[in-house]
Amino acid sequence: MTGRFRAIVVGGGPAGMAAAHMFSKAGIDFVILERRPSIWEDVGASLVLIPNALRVFGQIGILDKLYAMSIELGETFTVTEKGRIRRFSTAFSRLKKNHGYGGQIFNRAHLVQTLYDTLSEPAKSNVFTGKKAVSFTVNDAGVSVHCADGTRYDGSIIIGADGVHSAVRQSMHALAQQSKPSSPPLDGIDQEPFVCEYRVMWCSFPKQGEPHTPGRQWMTHAKDHSVQFLAGHERCWIFVYEKLQAPRKASQRYTQEDIAAFAENLGDLAVGEKLNVRDVFKQRYHAGMADLEEGVLEHWSRGRFVLVGDAAHRFTPNQGLGFNNGIQDVVALTNELYNIAQGSRGWLDGEMTGQNISSDEREEDSGPSTEALAAAFQRYQETRMEQTKKDLKISAFVTRFSAWKTGFHWFFDSWIMAFMQDFFESLMIDRFVGEGQRKGLVLDFLEGEELRTGAIPWVHPIPKRTSKA
Repeated sequence: MTGRFRAIVVGGGPAGMAAAHMFSKAGIDFVILERRPSIWEDVGASLVLIPNALRVFGQIGILDKLYAMSIELGETFTVTEKGRIRRFSTAFSRLKKNHGYGGQIFNRAHLVQTLYDTLSEPAKSNVFTGKKAVSFTVNDAGVSVHCADGTRYDGSIIIGADGVHSAVRQSMHALAQQSKPSSPPLDGIDQEPFVCEYRVMWCSFPKQGEPHTPGRQWMTHAKDHSVQFLAGHERCWIFVYEKLQAPRKASQRYTQEDIAAFAENLGDLAVGEKLNVRDVFKQRYHAGMADLEEGVLEHWSRGRFVLVGDAAHRFTPNQGLGFNNGIQDVVALTNELYNIAQGSRGWLDGEMTGQNISSDEREEDSGPSTEALAAAFQRYQETRMEQTKKDLKISAFVTRFSAWKTGFHWFFDSWIMAFMQDFFESLMIDRFVGEGQRKGLVLDFLEGEELRTGAIPWVHPIPKRTSKA
């Protein structure tokens, strides 16, 4: 075990890379363990960042780099399954007017690579690839992560940023059972804690011509199916959603043959105005498929384990709220760790924070106790829980609305939205989505300036720089 406080982050995806940036700003020692052989791996997916996440990256100082490699999300067109345009929306322009930021479309792999490239050299040296975590050791002195290649990493806490099939979460479950072997599993800490009602196939393909210009989004609505089509600068992405015959807890794994059969079965579904699923699937660069887990855990931590992002909550991706909530998780957790660090100067990185911390001080103070960490983790969860559950409901509604789960969804989409689109879009953007955006968290220890503002003020302002005498 280490004598200095260190956070071990399991998972080097977008949330893990965001944690590397925030911990660097907070002066918290860390290592990132990514199971893949490279940080950059193109699996054909895209991500959309919305105001509260973009604002945090602005506070960190890398927003310009992110804007340079993404495209602003503009108009949204909704079409029938045959490609006839039903309506047109500028909802993201309204979002930008309200908050100063709109939506930005990213190639997921390029985003992860840019988050890595913008780290300082010392921070990059703490990121390790090819490190599949296979077991964990924990006691009151600290933690150890044992990797498949035989290496071991010692630290003070383990942060599970390892996605929906989190090994860290499974270890939390095992720890809970070991402590009370005769008791049933703790609510929310289970081997399969989420429920799947839908599945999605995605693929990336070359950019298309008019009218599918870069920055546009096209939505195809149909009974039990929907298509989301995002057009980028150099490539496009589709996400084809399908309702499962019955809900299930254990998600299914899909082969490339399964993916091809799915695409052929739904090949006639419109993609935008002039294409269909079969057309674009033939042009694919990469493709994947997965069941869509949904749910929010009741327990996000235990002892020296704590979860962020998809390891703690899982949304359907139509609204893009999953990763954006993961960023907010990392912000809230970083704030808690930084705040308890003020009573434990020895475990802050003096070079990062500007504090003159001697080696003796570091040796004497290895950080807060397990009890203090558990209390901080509980505060972190309480800070995030309400908004996370609200965003789960928003994502679930949009998925079912788009794929017409019931006759009500069809009627609302086909008739009510035809006559009252502006009213309901303003309600969604200003109240439901906007409420979560205006309450977006920032790093409460990192001074700076608001880069962008809109008509709706932020609840949590970025701390202003203080003048030095």
